Amino acid sequence: LIYNNGLQPENAWREAALAAVYFRKLEERRGLGLALLHLGEALRRLATSYKPQADTPEQLFETAGAAILEAVQIFDESPEVLRRIEAAIEQGCFFRDYMRYLSRSENASRNERFKSYRNRAFNALQRAVRMAEEKNYPRHQLDAQINLTWTYYYAGETDNARQAAEDSLILARKLVNDDDSCLLRQGESPPTPEKAEPYIFMLLGKTWVIQGRLWMDEFIQRRDAITTGVKERAERIKRVKEDEKAQNALRKAAESFVLALGYNKLYSTRSPYTPVVFDILYDFYLKKFNVYELKAFYDYQATARKDYRVTEIEPFDPTDMQSFLDQSFGSYLESVPGSEEVG
Repeated sequence: LIYNNGLQPENAWREAALAAVYFRKLEERRGLGLALLHLGEALRRLATSYKPQADTPEQLFETAGAAILEAVQIFDESPEVLRRIEAAIEQGCFFRDYMRYLSRSENASRNERFKSYRNRAFNALQRAVRMAEEKNYPRHQLDAQINLTWTYYYAGETDNARQAAEDSLILARKLVNDDDSCLLRQGESPPTPEKAEPYIFMLLGKTWVIQGRLWMDEFIQRRDAITTGVKERAERIKRVKEDEKAQNALRKAAESFVLALGYNKLYSTRSPYTPVVFDILYDFYLKKFNVYELKAFYDYQATARKDYRVTEIEPFDPTDMQSFLDQSFGSYLESVPGSEEVG
């Protein structure tokens, strides 16, 4: 669990596999189901990793799918609704990641396997959203909704992805009882980490990353549309710089990524998702920009950082002794119950 939450699948799969062996030998179904879920999660992450692996992505996906399917079967027979929801989310993520892997092949949109895994991903995640809503597990509902949004994005269904992302933000607001002071707002002081549960900030960060990617993609599509066939470099630069739609998309993208990083900072200065945001920005977008596009992005992100006052965020300090004591043992600054009897 710790390794998976820290995005360290290369360590997580070993521990999860060992746990699965122990629980299977003990015939402890619940523990086995949990171990298999984490094994499946770790293996699907390895399958989509750019780091070289001993097994092929197909082999990793095959083993991950078998582990997750067994976990789903275990928890579908269990009275623990929460675990059933978690299993459905993980299975949906597995189908989505396999779909994404298949999308790299030619004619992916017409590939029957791609369509099959796309549909299975939506079915599993929509099932998780429904169960979480019906049983009042809002955190898991938001988690499933965000993963559904990523599925739309990777399936190339931009309009659906935008709507799903908006639905995620609406749901996140409900989790903080529509209290705007828990959110990053233009011209207002940022919230403190204590204003909301940490997972809310983490999930908000994920939502704004999707928004950032959608706006970046829109900028690139618009840029290409207005410059295709234009031979003169100066004219291409001029068209992009003066195009309102292109500049609005780039401005929105910069703002979205600033918000994503701001919420990650509120979640934790050691958030494993922060380097993921930077990797997305660098690998998919910024390193392909010309100097004029980079300059525009610099300016837009500087404005967003100022507007949302993200430099004023005071994240939880993991080096603070008082916080460590309070989290570990509770507060002893007030009188301890029963202390009057001994002293």
